[in-house]
Amino acid sequence: MSFNSKIIGAGVLFFLGQGLAMGQKTKSDSTKVTKIEDVVLTVAYGKQKKEAIVGAISSVDSKVLKTQQATNVATALQGSTAGVNIYTTSGQPGASPQIYIRGVGSISASSYPLIILDGVPYNGNLNNISQDQIESMNVLKDAASSAVYGSRAANGVIVITTKNGKLNGKPTFNFTSLVGVSSRAVRLHKLLGAEDYVKYTWQALRNKKLYTVNNLLNIDANGNLVAGDLAEANTFASNELIKYLGYNPYNVDRPIDENGNLVNGAKLLWDTDWEKELFNKAAFKQEYRFDMSGGSSNTRYFFAADYLKMDGVVKTSDFERTGLRMNIDSKLNNWLNAGMRSSFSATTANVPPQSGTNGVTEWIYLMPNVYPVYQMKNGEIAKDDFGNPIFDYGDGLGVNGNNINGKKTYLC
Repeated sequence: MSFNSKIIGAGVLFFLGQGLAMGQKTKSDSTKVTKIEDVVLTVAYGKQKKEAIVGAISSVDSKVLKTQQATNVATALQGSTAGVNIYTTSGQPGASPQIYIRGVGSISASSYPLIILDGVPYNGNLNNISQDQIESMNVLKDAASSAVYGSRAANGVIVITTKNGKLNGKPTFNFTSLVGVSSRAVRLHKLLGAEDYVKYTWQALRNKKLYTVNNLLNIDANGNLVAGDLAEANTFASNELIKYLGYNPYNVDRPIDENGNLVNGAKLLWDTDWEKELFNKAAFKQEYRFDMSGGSSNTRYFFAADYLKMDGVVKTSDFERTGLRMNIDSKLNNWLNAGMRSSFSATTANVPPQSGTNGVTEWIYLMPNVYPVYQMKNGEIAKDDFGNPIFDYGDGLGVNGNNINGKKTYLC
């Protein structure tokens, strides 16, 4: 079972304003214009010089973001920002990590920080934002830094500022193509093959018949375990083995003899490697980015487009994103500025179960190799009228209502 989701998001921000720059005075015979110092941090709804800030703030700029190769920009904070913990709880491509700023703020309520994107609260998924479109990320970690946002900032604030062009800047174009591959860091331990599993099942049936009566251990008055007839128990196990398994992976009706060994001529028709069936050996990633920026004496602009396709380690798991962004700022006259921040993002994720009762890893550990992926008939994969292999759902019906593998089968 898998879950497929499609998410489309878009946003536009317009801003009109007027006023004087901080530190600037109106011209008169007795005053003069004072040039303010460069600003370095975006805080709340404005900017300040870093040395003038009292609160705890950390900043990550575009240079750091360039070194990160992840689908979620929040991972850029991991290991580069003190007091910020990033926990990735899923191997699903595009999954959002858990973000905690200076620990967990609540047991029952959300501990997720407030996200501010270009001056506006952002409630979308951070994997909708391409990392090459971000100019800086500032983390506000204490009450003094985040007080302006009110109670929503109780868990801290992450302020994200996207890129823009430069005034009087020549048009610049950038195109980036990335290809990557990933694999599982931890391998599964060695599992039983079909032959060993069949033999151990035969022993379990033999011991059950040998040492139990009416499904209870056969114990004498002194508390000792009493064994029954060994030859009878061996014959019972050989006769009941295939009925108990529900499937017969061998080419003979009675593959195990009374001594627990394969009979002469017994040959495995299938030995399902569930790890190979459910996991990719290598998961590939491809990403394409394009941006254009520049500006005149009064207007600056930034346009970007990106496409990301990332496969997961679990087969059929993937993440795909297509995004557009346009930022424009223009000075209409001496007292009026206008700006626009617009974005569009469409994501598609195929999310098969990866944890819990129906998780892929648990399935591999619990499902024996004697059970096939596809319906089998005489050792060959059964196909439908269109030539496609038919999945085996364990219903025992087999191909077109016939018995699987041409033999009597039972529900397992």
